[in-house]
Amino acid sequence: MDKIVQIGNNRFEGMSESGKKFCVEYAKRGAAACKKCKVKIDKGLLRIAKIVPNPFTDGGSEMKEWYHTDCMFESFQRARATTKKIEDAEDLEGFQELEQDDRKKILTKIHQLQESLTMKAKTKTTAKKLPAKRDSEEPIGANVNSLHISEAKRKKLDQNRADIQVSRTDESSKDNSFKEFRKLCAKLYDESAYTAKTAIVRNFFEKGTCGKGFEGDTYLWVKFLLPSVNKRIYNLQSKQLCKLFARVFGGPIYDSMVEDLEQGDVAETVAKFHEEAIKCPPTPKANLSLQQVDRYLERLSRLTREDDQAALLDEIAHSCTVNDLKMIVRLIKHDIRINAGPKHILDALNPAAYEAFHASLDLEEVVRQSLAEGFGSGVVTVGIKICTPVKPMLAEPCRSVDFAFKRFPNVNHFREYIPKAFPYCDSLIIDGEILLVNTKTDEILPFGTLGVHKKAQFREAAVCFFVFDCMFYNGKSLLSEPLSKRREILTAYMSVVKHHVQLSEMEGIRSPARLKANIEDAINKGLEGLVLKDPASPYEPGKRHWLKVKKDYLQGGTMADSADLVVLGAYFGTGNKGGIMSIFLMGCYNPSTKRWVTVTKVHGGHDDATLQRLQKELQMKKISKNPNLVPSWMDVKQQLVPDFVTVDPLTSQVWEITGAEFSKAEAHTANGISIRFPRVSRIRNDKSAEDATSLEELIRLFNLSKRQVLKLDDEVGNHITRSNDELLPGETRDGNKFNTSTPEKNKKNARDRFDSAGNESCDKSPKKGKKESISPAKILTSSPSRKANSRTVKNNTEKKITFKKDESSLFTVDSSACTGEDGEKAEGVNRARRRLPECDLPRLFTGIVVETLPTDFRYYQDLSRYFIAYDGKISKKGVTHEIGTKKGTVCIDWIWESIKRRTKVDIDSYIN
Repeated sequence: MDKIVQIGNNRFEGMSESGKKFCVEYAKRGAAACKKCKVKIDKGLLRIAKIVPNPFTDGGSEMKEWYHTDCMFESFQRARATTKKIEDAEDLEGFQELEQDDRKKILTKIHQLQESLTMKAKTKTTAKKLPAKRDSEEPIGANVNSLHISEAKRKKLDQNRADIQVSRTDESSKDNSFKEFRKLCAKLYDESAYTAKTAIVRNFFEKGTCGKGFEGDTYLWVKFLLPSVNKRIYNLQSKQLCKLFARVFGGPIYDSMVEDLEQGDVAETVAKFHEEAIKCPPTPKANLSLQQVDRYLERLSRLTREDDQAALLDEIAHSCTVNDLKMIVRLIKHDIRINAGPKHILDALNPAAYEAFHASLDLEEVVRQSLAEGFGSGVVTVGIKICTPVKPMLAEPCRSVDFAFKRFPNVNHFREYIPKAFPYCDSLIIDGEILLVNTKTDEILPFGTLGVHKKAQFREAAVCFFVFDCMFYNGKSLLSEPLSKRREILTAYMSVVKHHVQLSEMEGIRSPARLKANIEDAINKGLEGLVLKDPASPYEPGKRHWLKVKKDYLQGGTMADSADLVVLGAYFGTGNKGGIMSIFLMGCYNPSTKRWVTVTKVHGGHDDATLQRLQKELQMKKISKNPNLVPSWMDVKQQLVPDFVTVDPLTSQVWEITGAEFSKAEAHTANGISIRFPRVSRIRNDKSAEDATSLEELIRLFNLSKRQVLKLDDEVGNHITRSNDELLPGETRDGNKFNTSTPEKNKKNARDRFDSAGNESCDKSPKKGKKESISPAKILTSSPSRKANSRTVKNNTEKKITFKKDESSLFTVDSSACTGEDGEKAEGVNRARRRLPECDLPRLFTGIVVETLPTDFRYYQDLSRYFIAYDGKISKKGVTHEIGTKKGTVCIDWIWESIKRRTKVDIDSYIN
């Protein structure tokens, strides 16, 4: 079997035994994946391979990178001119063995490729220098401290910008010395107070090394002090760095470096062996400049071949002292150990720089304007721009309904579809989330299904972008606009492209009871939770001013999924926890195989004192991730083999592991069951390993968590019992509400839905009335206390109720029938108020007869009541569906899901 690996952008020139660089055949097993699209090439399909050197061996062996035919020729279209391409059928080994139709197909592809490349060569011209950007093309500014700048001030600002040179080219200046950079980092590391760190950086940028003024490259200094902000991608993990430097330093030192790496700091490991290196000894004097190091790192980020990386690192090491190389490795790892983030560094330039950077992520422009304004000024006008990343606005955990109401007292794939969704748009920045959607049921598929291999399991699914928010539209920044206005723009100008680009649901909340109902509904549908937003709030990139509600946040965490698991192994930590066991492998016992299986890795929940105590309490044996040393009692996959395994699982500790939900993770051996966002809730000293959760119990907990219905405690309101005034605009008496995911239906009322203050237009006058139970069999009329002119009842052809706040604020909602029986028209408004309207329930289960419903179901009473109300029948005669757990029967979840969704879901996936 051919070994399939991704080589990134390598341009290796390999040869097959026949001397050809490409081969073609029909897939033999369907196991290999296409290197371009990552989808497996099914058995029997035509595939083309590029023959390349195998980077994992030293013997000059070769390997094949397989492509779909179309994917191979698409990659040629974007390849460099020097890249070897298929120019003739003779370039393909195995071409003559193909069927006639497939040979014709490949010849056509080769001909089309040659024509395309010829056309590109003819039309290629020398790039012209772009004219200076016009004022009208300037991005919309987000002035942090002032929304308006006078014309005189703006002219002065522009003049200052023209005079400022952010990047100075005098590399010989002492202020551009890499040694001085290391000294500054050491000062910042030793200082614990953040304000003092800012003062140190500010003083250096004002006075420089000699105290007479800073003459270095300010932008380069800031970029180096914030390596995690403008990340270069090196694809070099700690062990790979040890492997490369072992080649550079010479000698059989790789194993020793990996062992030293267990202390958790690869930079210290490299420095230690650099100091002892014979082949590449450190230079005695530091001569590097920041510009030299920057060029080294830029070159390294473009290399992917191990030989090329080793050659460059050898060149770097020869010009470095021990401390120089240590700092360069820290820059490669994006952690220079100064314990200071963007705010503390940028505040040293300008108090408004950090806010401007948050809004734009344009570090160079922020530095430029900060220097133009001078230290201490608060005017920086960098705004968001197209093709520049914008940090999403975030949400903090919301742990109760009460907290939410205290916080808000004013209660490539898409290249084709985005233009269709926004047909009238020229420039756009939107916020959203990409999920997988079942195209038949419209169901959002679980998290993690977007992966290449997972996605292949869902044939009837499409990748869909759910739009949350809009920050920039047709050249105008919307960051300062309230959420209500931004939502209006989306609703009015966005066209849904079903299963590809859709608008997320949003609903106004005016009562704690309604919020509880929404939380329960979202989690019961398998969603992660809710995000609560103030309709009057602006969009603040990177700020955590929204609230997020998840199951594991609620009621002190008692709603979270949890299991009592045994500590099976441990891993070395990194950073401050380097050299100690800080990540733990948790598992449970499988009685059928008499082996212990893995469930999850956990690293949160212990304080430093507990971690130190666990180093002695846990009886562990070091195996250094060697699969050959894994004991026979442990069932663990190779990628999860730990650094340590417990000596005896029967005497190991039991911990309660809590997470957001039980999830599927094929990397674990407990039937693929794992825990999402795990953390240690407590150490169960009262339990032994024999009392911990077994695999059978874990499977039962997993199944229960997927079908149980969430019910919050009745501390605040009751989602089943609500008074008339708690119903929101857009909600009918049977619980239906407008679906904001269909803008075409709501465009007409998009601007009527919110008042000028950003709140939903609705009648807020207090109403008194007895709370009554709402069930599928009862639809209550409005309170008789409403005035006649505030509601009109129409005949049975329209079936609408119109609520009016005032003449300028009208909101219309669908409602149930308000006419008498047998088509008899209501005899006026008063009579209509006195009558109980005819029930109009969905007939989901018409013609469905079951003999019995399982009485042990958690919500048996509700289940049977709803089943009958929705036209189902319980009888021993004429049974059409057998409900149970045996093979061939229908799972009870089918009825329950249909009831919750008010539509009959596909039964195929619920047959046992």
